[in-house]
Amino acid sequence: MKASVVKRNSHAEIRTARPELGAERGVAQYQRLASMLRHRIAKGEYPLGTQLPPITKLADDLGVAVVTVRQAYELLSREGLIRSQRGIGTHVAALPAATGDIELAINDPFAAPQALSFEILEVRRHTLAPPELLGLDDQSADEYVCVRKLHMYSGEPFCYAEIYVPTPVFESLPRDIARKRKLLATLLDELGTRCKRVRQRLTVMPADFPLCDMLKIPFASPVAKMSRRLVDGKGKVLYAGITWYRGDRYVAEIDFPVSALKTMPSITEPQPGGRRAQAGLGALVRTSA
Repeated sequence: MKASVVKRNSHAEIRTARPELGAERGVAQYQRLASMLRHRIAKGEYPLGTQLPPITKLADDLGVAVVTVRQAYELLSREGLIRSQRGIGTHVAALPAATGDIELAINDPFAAPQALSFEILEVRRHTLAPPELLGLDDQSADEYVCVRKLHMYSGEPFCYAEIYVPTPVFESLPRDIARKRKLLATLLDELGTRCKRVRQRLTVMPADFPLCDMLKIPFASPVAKMSRRLVDGKGKVLYAGITWYRGDRYVAEIDFPVSALKTMPSITEPQPGGRRAQAGLGALVRTSA
């Protein structure tokens, strides 16, 4: 049975199946309700200024506790999306941040839109690259510098990255470059023809609490986890990184010749045994951290 709210007194019309709000895998009902409302605001179903139903009415229509709706409204209010005023009601106060050039910021390693910025969380020296980032034939450096950073667009975090660069390579880079530019683009410029191959793996997964806190997203929201390594002609790892992108911001774009569909089918389709695409210079992987 579907519960619905008939549009009265300029309230936003909300129709949703009650099972949609059932708790699942540790996600509370109020988080699911907030997610549903957030999605509808982002999609334009609830335009700016739209009045949302009173807490008690929405709770009754959806068959949930009043506290569930109240918590969902409080969450969206903290995000700045809605505003509640006594005697006036609850209205949509803002829309999610405009994406603008964010697709360019994600896909092009050399792009630097004005709204793109970086926040350095940590620079840790004398460390090793995680085994999960190394292939069987890769040669790890003796030690790496780990840079933990947030990628911001218009002040909103959309990517968290942990990047490992061999200590001698990192020390040769311009000072404070990680705060000004993407490290992958910097290495490609600085090392030139020494860079021979990029391998990467993409996984979609729910975000845990620390990641949610950094990216300012609700618990268990989908994120795109990108593992990537850059190697030279001898298999030495010049860059290894893990980046987590907000699912509502992530866009991946790959350019490759049509002939690659026959010669390298793993570019577009998973292969038995986990065989990866080896596009070499024939494919340009444009998603970058």
